Amino acid sequence: MLDNPDESFLIHQIEVSKSELNDYDTQVYLESETIANVRVDEREVYSGSGSQRQNVANATIYIYAFNQPGRVIDDTWLDAKVTFHGKAYLVKSINTYSQVGVDETYSWELGVI
Repeated sequence: MLDNPDESFLIHQIEVSKSELNDYDTQVYLESETIANVRVDEREVYSGSGSQRQNVANATIYIYAFNQPGRVIDDTWLDAKVTFHGKAYLVKSINTYSQVGVDETYSWELGVI
């Protein structure tokens, strides 16, 4: 089993507003929710090499299941608006990591632009 990270490492707080389409097929954001005790790495992530490099994330948000009981992060989070330090981002990728040998979520990494 993987050890949980030291909580002193999880110093950030984010605001998340999931989105949905209204009756006119326009994207609207739902009420925001504060999520504390996460880690945000404001470093750009690229894919590809040479002249084919593309920016796939402007920041990565690390959320750990051990301190977020009952939280489910799934594809409904794609295109959610995340606010951190006054900057607004959109969730573009979600990676879910499981505990080794157990069907239990360990953490999520959200790629945001």
